[in-house]
Amino acid sequence: MVWIVIAAFLFVFGFSISVLWPLSGWSYGPSPSILLDVYDLSGDHLRAKRWMVEKLTEAKEVNEATLGRSAKALRFAFLALGVQVVVILLKVLLEDLPN
Repeated sequence: MVWIVIAAFLFVFGFSISVLWPLSGWSYGPSPSILLDVYDLSGDHLRAKRWMVEKLTEAKEVNEATLGRSAKALRFAFLALGVQVVVILLKVLLEDLPN
């Protein structure tokens, strides 16, 4: 039982770290300065708006995938934590039983 608890602890630790680790490449959307550059180069505000919408759509898709992976890791961490708690409770309950 001890090895199950250790394994569950390591899973909780690993998945928690993967959820809490800073996200690289996180995108909130296009940079306002780049948007102004696009507008200045094209002189067309509709083209600049279209570019902004395309970049926001791309960022949304990338961010959804990133958050989806983090959500799965969090679910696995909760599952491993539940296993750990059940095993510890069983160990405590079984030790208290009279022989």
